[in-house]
Amino acid sequence: MPEFIAKVEETPKTRMLQRQLGSVEEGKNDFNLFTLCFLEDGAYQFGNFNPSLGRQGILQGFYNLVPLVKGDFSKVKVNHDIWILEEVGDKIFCQMDTVYKIDDEEKLRLPCFAMYYFSGEFDEEGREYIKKLQTFLDTSPLFMDTSSLIPNGAPFKGLP
Repeated sequence: MPEFIAKVEETPKTRMLQRQLGSVEEGKNDFNLFTLCFLEDGAYQFGNFNPSLGRQGILQGFYNLVPLVKGDFSKVKVNHDIWILEEVGDKIFCQMDTVYKIDDEEKLRLPCFAMYYFSGEFDEEGREYIKKLQTFLDTSPLFMDTSSLIPNGAPFKGLP
């Protein structure tokens, strides 16, 4: 499950957010469960990629992205550290870090801002379905060697 650094009130929206993020954490990579958190006609936009529409489109979006990742993604466990989570009306605004680990050692941390739009429709356990999710992050370190782009700090050369 995601780590909440900020205190978060449990609501139908935050329970669905936990389910959705938890489905891809710690090596689970349960993309089917991830897509079931959305309405059948939901939308997901990851970074600057085109939005994926509908559950099948969202699932296909994952399968299209994984081969593009630089390095062996099968050895990677993804986690999320949530710093700020604000629920306003039918939306959640979430500032978090997406953390990539290999052998339980952090290899990469990407700051992320996500906007969740909720539907007003609920699953059988009372969690509110996601209508649309937009994530804003710099995904370039996942897809390219950033050595020449980073003047200070450690460059990222791809996942081992």
